[in-house]
Amino acid sequence: MYTFYFLLLHTGLRFNEARQLKRTDLDLTERQLFVRHGKGQKTRYVPLHDELVNVLIRYLDVQPSNGSLFQNTAGGLLDPNQARKQLRISSQQVLHRTLRPHDLRVTFATTLYREHRADLLTVMRLART
Repeated sequence: MYTFYFLLLHTGLRFNEARQLKRTDLDLTERQLFVRHGKGQKTRYVPLHDELVNVLIRYLDVQPSNGSLFQNTAGGLLDPNQARKQLRISSQQVLHRTLRPHDLRVTFATTLYREHRADLLTVMRLART
């Protein structure tokens, strides 16, 4: 689950966009991710930075090589309720506050704007709001 939430935080993907990713959507050579199930069924490419690529490589080394990028123990898509619950519990333990998946998307956009000084148009394009 760490890699799943790390991806959300560093790409601004929506929860279900990340949940529905296939291994074939990941292009580590080009350092990009193909999002085929975007809002309104729109597709897009999302850039991946070096640290995220490294996390994904470590994740792929220990995961089965078929189908979905993020799988449950039975090989199917992650259960959304279980994934949200795990984030809620972990954030309460570590941060003493509750995080929701959308909070990671907001943090991504805010960090781009404030710390990396990206203009609003770039932030909007990357988040595809």
